Order: sequence, then structure tokens, then C-alpha cells
Amino acid sequence: CSGKNEAFVKQQGADEIADYTKKDILEHFADIEEAHKFDLIYDAASASGGGEDYRAKSLKLLCEKTEARDHGQYVAINGAPGLWVRQFTIGQKRNEHLVMVSPKTADLAHLSEMVGQGQLKPVLAKQLPLTQQSVEEGFELQKSRRAVGKIVFDMAMG
Repeated sequence: CSGKNEAFVKQQGADEIADYTKKDILEHFADIEEAHKFDLIYDAASASGGGEDYRAKSLKLLCEKTEARDHGQYVAINGAPGLWVRQFTIGQKRNEHLVMVSPKTADLAHLSEMVGQGQLKPVLAKQLPLTQQSVEEGFELQKSRRAVGKIVFDMAMG
């Protein structure tokens, strides 16, 4: 994240942040030892409209397979075009994945229950009524790439 979001990200549970506005991610972790490389890198930025592609850098930060440890996994929420082509042709590599979901009512109900019990706390950037003007406002906020959290359109508002 950027430095301005450091406190927020730490509040969400991060132990350490890498401020991408000050230092490249590979520079930040230049001295990382194999034992401290990552088991999982979840990439929510690549191919999200800003031209970022963190796949190659992420792969360099994943741990290698050993007797005591499985190979680290790279998971992209959007993914570059190459990941999409592989998904629908020859398939992904063993440690590279593209998030593909099939929402089920029971799963959504379980998530809703977790929110109701305080076990899961969604981060909302903005809650807007479902009107044409608000939808335009929400999409502009999303396109700005400055929303911290999800933009929600509430049909009960307005």
C-alpha cells in the first residue's frame, strides 16, 4: 500500500507494509532469506486498470518447495491476459492461480452470518443509494483507484 494507508492496513492485521510509492517491492524485500519468503501472495492490484503487473515480482518472493514446506502460491484476483488465456486453455501452473468463483446461496448466507456475528468486518469506502447519479459517482470513485474498501449501492436508501 502507499504510506498514507499504512495505519489502516496494519489495523486490518498486517505486520509489515511495503510502501510502493517509495520503494519497489523487490527492493523492499531485497535481503529476504529463503526461510522467510512467502507461502502465499494474493495480488489484488495487477490488471485492475492502473497498468500494474506484480506477477513476475511476486513469483520471486515465493518460497521454494522443501521437505518441510510446499512451494509458495501466487493468486491473482484479476490477473494479466496471460493468466486468463492459460485458465481457459492449458490450465494454470501449479503455483499460479486466478480467482474463479461460483457464488452459492449457502456460502453467501454463511458470510452474512459471519458479518452479523462480528467475525467478518467488511471495509466500506462508501455506501450510496441506487440512483443513476450515485452509480455514476460510485464508478468514478472506483475508476480513481483511491477507494479504500468496497463501494456499496443500497437499494433501501434514497
